[in-house]
Amino acid sequence: MRTFLIALTAVALATGSAAADELKPTLYFGSLDELTHDDFSSTASSMSDALFVIGLTAPVVLELGRNDDDTGRRLAAYAGGVATTGAVAGILKELWRRPRPYNFHASPAVRAYAKHAGKDATVSFPSGHTALTFAAAAAGGWIYADGSTDTTARAGVWFAGTAIAGATAVLRMRAGKHYPSDVTMGILLGAGAVAVPAAVLGDVDLSGTEVAAMVGGTLLGAGIMSVIPFPRDVSLPLDISPLALRDGGGVAITVVR
Repeated sequence: MRTFLIALTAVALATGSAAADELKPTLYFGSLDELTHDDFSSTASSMSDALFVIGLTAPVVLELGRNDDDTGRRLAAYAGGVATTGAVAGILKELWRRPRPYNFHASPAVRAYAKHAGKDATVSFPSGHTALTFAAAAAGGWIYADGSTDTTARAGVWFAGTAIAGATAVLRMRAGKHYPSDVTMGILLGAGAVAVPAAVLGDVDLSGTEVAAMVGGTLLGAGIMSVIPFPRDVSLPLDISPLALRDGGGVAITVVR
């Protein structure tokens, strides 16, 4: 029985290794997608994580600061829009299982990172960061507009939200985590999140200034992150495992290379 289990384990490991070695890129946008095979930056990835948190929490902070009779309903509508987007993006990731661009990077250090990433290395489509930051911008802008008649302030909220989302989208590509086609699908999913607050709160009359702010914010955020130089750094994750010692125990912390 023990021999049988060892044999099964060996087969499983060999199959997993072979599957990793046989990954092939799926380039929905052709050569445009292929360009991201040369991108990788742990700094860009960390910055996208920071903007992700800011983008999702800012609408909540704004609404709590307003704290009127409809705040609870607006926050529920916001949460519903973002949560729905996250759920759809998560399902699509599992169905598509698209390898991330960094799997095909030429750098041995990046390949080592990809090998250690496990399942996360094959959930590229769509970009979850992009989908959720655009969902936050869309749903957050809608709930703010629902409780304000100041079109200038509303335009400012739209501009800030979409600038964060646009910046996050580009950072995900520069980090080597996503293809342009992943990001495009993320934008579409995120924009669709507005349907939830629209259904819960009703229609909002958007001015031309607000629409221009959405477009301008997206372009500015994306443009800035496209030209900022980022180091091609690779921060390999740590492996933490239990360690048995003669007089007790501990943990072993190693960097996978």
